[in-house]
Amino acid sequence: MNNTKKRHHYLPKFYLDGFCDQQNMVWIYHKDTQKIHCQRPENTAIVKNFYAIHRNDGTIDTNTFEDALADIVESPAAAALKSLRLGSVPTDEYRQHLSILFAFMLVRTPGYRDSYEPQFNEELDKMLKLIAANEEYFQRWTDDYKKTNGVPLADNIEQLRQEILNGKFQVRVHPNFSLSTMQKLGFNCGGLLVNMKWVIIKAPKNLYFLTSDNPVIVTNPRGIGYCSPGLGLKDTRVFVPISKEVGLLMIRSDEDKLDNQIVSNNSKIVKEMNTGIVLGASKFIFANEQNDKITRLIKNVNEKIQMVNLCVGGNPIDI
Repeated sequence: MNNTKKRHHYLPKFYLDGFCDQQNMVWIYHKDTQKIHCQRPENTAIVKNFYAIHRNDGTIDTNTFEDALADIVESPAAAALKSLRLGSVPTDEYRQHLSILFAFMLVRTPGYRDSYEPQFNEELDKMLKLIAANEEYFQRWTDDYKKTNGVPLADNIEQLRQEILNGKFQVRVHPNFSLSTMQKLGFNCGGLLVNMKWVIIKAPKNLYFLTSDNPVIVTNPRGIGYCSPGLGLKDTRVFVPISKEVGLLMIRSDEDKLDNQIVSNNSKIVKEMNTGIVLGASKFIFANEQNDKITRLIKNVNEKIQMVNLCVGGNPIDI
């Protein structure tokens, strides 16, 4: 029996269950095309072989990382998330499990992976050019490579060096390194989230939270940039939609009175959070209904993004 898992979920099904309609369907809004459709949560937020591990023997392991996320990150947090959706203040144990879950929901998405892999690639290219800039050092470096791997890095070492210096030869982060980075970031970020001040937000009647393919939104009122502030910086705020009816705001603050507060019937906060969710989404916004107000919100956010891009000569900037 073949148990190979190729359909990898970057958001857990039990998380998306909280954003379903009465027919247990989640409505998917395409951020760029305005297309709308609905489908089952188990068929949502999937990328083929997204967590595949490339083995040294040439085989691809599509199960290990996916299974580890399910067993270590998701399963321990399932009951805690269910309790939080009811508006209950989490126990210390539940808070630990939820912090790890939310941290991985921050770093395991295609959007987040697409953001840090190019950064790693750029740094690798810079490092390689520094090595190639010194002919003698480059020769020693390639000799070490041949000694370690048993084969030369290239037939013509000087030609390779010139190609590196001229930008014709580039290196790219191995997928396994990306997964390793994701794992480290997830646990490290979880340790930061658990010590923030947690505020539970309950949406007013007939107003619902949205979520997206980037469901964890990080901001700082000091204007450090959207989705880029460090979680350890003072005043950094992290918002996670928990369900269509409940959201969680985590704040880096010294004010103990903020912790475990419950805020109800505040339409302004819900609308601000939904705007942040749309702004932070890469491709998809997920909702429990088809609603023209959501379509207009997405359109308005896209228009603002385009306007900002035009103001800086067409080069995207952090908002």
